[in-house]
Amino acid sequence: MESNPSASRSNLVQEAKAAGFDWPILHDSPQLVLRRYQVGKVPEVLAVDTSNLNIFYRGAIEDAPGQVWQPYLRSALSSFLAAKPVSISLTEAQGNPPDLTPVPPVSFSKDIAPLLQANCVKCHSIGNIAPWAMTNYDIVAQKAPAMREMLIGRHMPPWHADPEYGIFSNDRSLQPADLQKLVAWIDAGAPRGDGPDPLAANPVPPPLDWPAALGIPDAIVTIPLQNIPATGAIPYRYITVPTPFSSNVWLKAAVIRPSNRKVVHHANVSLGEPNHYITIFVPGQDPVAFPAGTGRNLPARTNLFFQMHYISDGQPETDQTELGLYLLPSKPALELQTYAAYATDISVPPGHANINARPITRFLKMFGYTSFARICICGVPT
Repeated sequence: MESNPSASRSNLVQEAKAAGFDWPILHDSPQLVLRRYQVGKVPEVLAVDTSNLNIFYRGAIEDAPGQVWQPYLRSALSSFLAAKPVSISLTEAQGNPPDLTPVPPVSFSKDIAPLLQANCVKCHSIGNIAPWAMTNYDIVAQKAPAMREMLIGRHMPPWHADPEYGIFSNDRSLQPADLQKLVAWIDAGAPRGDGPDPLAANPVPPPLDWPAALGIPDAIVTIPLQNIPATGAIPYRYITVPTPFSSNVWLKAAVIRPSNRKVVHHANVSLGEPNHYITIFVPGQDPVAFPAGTGRNLPARTNLFFQMHYISDGQPETDQTELGLYLLPSKPALELQTYAAYATDISVPPGHANINARPITRFLKMFGYTSFARICICGVPT
């Protein structure tokens, strides 16, 4: 395990190879594990029984007190794997104290509630897709253990891009300092403390409106009313709606607005064919205009292809998602083009570290690209 927040994973991999390590290494950049197990020296070994998370050995890897070599860790592992008692379960680690990033005392009113409002309440609010709403301190304190599990597993806030491979303008993940702060507050028993409850001040979000930065769309396209069953897995729905324009136009933005966010898992809209996307909707996303100097060409009499993914919430629901279209006054310098690179015929056997994904490679070469980052979005002269 490496708990240095400034360490990069690529350097850790090189150091592990140089040392001959062939086992997984946990990069504990928020220092959550370090604090949880109160590691006092570096290096220090903790051998954990995965069946109950009990520590059966803690201390030095080995030592030579009185010039007699003692393989503490090896002896403890041998006894444990042989289902025998571990004779020496605690020794003094030799090393220096870890360089812990200070986590100052936090206040629910001043620190935790604003953090939740900035990162969680967009989905965890009444009428939205999250299974429970952060409407006050009491519900957050009740859900704190489950929150901790989701936070440590990096399942929440939902963000799947690996920070090791780039910086993203729409990154929704928690920064290590915020993650430390929130987990430390939960580990302290989620204290209420003094001050008002900002979550209770606005328990019901305002009605969903078009983005303030874009205003009212020039045209709105609406899908037919969709009936969502109370239970069960719901297959993707593909809905075709004709363009509202009788002549070719250029778009500066396209915004999907579900009428029922409780059941819309995500939605895509493409031009004519399923993979020629012009916009997507995912919970918590902030819609924005296309990059400056670019636009999407929307030809006359072109069909708009909606892909709707619904989930059930225990009762019958309806949805009638809208698409807001914003026009450019003239032809832009660059035409915005987006494509999806995916394949469904890739088989990854268990335990294999490297698989040559040939279908993806072929797709990239078709467009002259060598990386996924470059194929996500591009502009071509108009």
